[in-house]
Amino acid sequence: MDTARPDSGDVAVAAPGTVSTPSPAKRRRPAALTQVPSRYSIIVVWAALILFYSLTESNFLHVTTFQAILNSQEHLVFMTMALLCTITIGEFVDLSVPAVFGFAGTIMPVLVVNHGWNVWLGSLAAILCATAVGAVNAFLIVKMHVNTIVVTLGMSTLLLGISLLISNDNTVSGVPASFQSIATRNVGGLPISFYYGVVLVLVFAYILAYTRSAGICGLSARAARSAGCPGCGWTGSGSAHSSSPA
Repeated sequence: MDTARPDSGDVAVAAPGTVSTPSPAKRRRPAALTQVPSRYSIIVVWAALILFYSLTESNFLHVTTFQAILNSQEHLVFMTMALLCTITIGEFVDLSVPAVFGFAGTIMPVLVVNHGWNVWLGSLAAILCATAVGAVNAFLIVKMHVNTIVVTLGMSTLLLGISLLISNDNTVSGVPASFQSIATRNVGGLPISFYYGVVLVLVFAYILAYTRSAGICGLSARAARSAGCPGCGWTGSGSAHSSSPA
């Protein structure tokens, strides 16, 4: 092999007929194996907890136990998916997701029960208000370059105050039962909202695994911009990336 000096700037050229073989020290494990711990560690922890409580609690391994767990936690699935939409890009952490969730859940019953709105119009108003909150967050972070933690944490405090104000610090009940059944109807011992969450997770997983834009956006902001996704061009500190190729 003919090799140039380090300071000459020339590239090493292999002689004809020779095959370069990487040394054992430079060989890397397949990418799929390196991703196993990060992808499946939570499943291992979950299985370990089930095993622990199965051994320490005699009544743990019962259908009603798992029904109670899944029945009380399905709302976290929707909040988690909303949070993952920002975490996926690797640079934006939205701390206001729970507050937006509660804010929208407060507006609808207040409008329907306290002000006599139609239940569907009240739901639409709640969605529009939550969307407006997201737009304000995006404007402050992307355009004004305010730190993401400052914006979303401050927004959480603001929304909590507004929710307490419009509800008079009381639980508002009285939404029509027919509307509640959209989420609470029992299917196989679980509320139907649980299955909504399963479908949402599967759709989100498909988007992340098999769509080009979502995968590149999670890789890096520069790669996302090169692939035609300019919306991923900001940093977690709230300062915008340069859009130049350099």
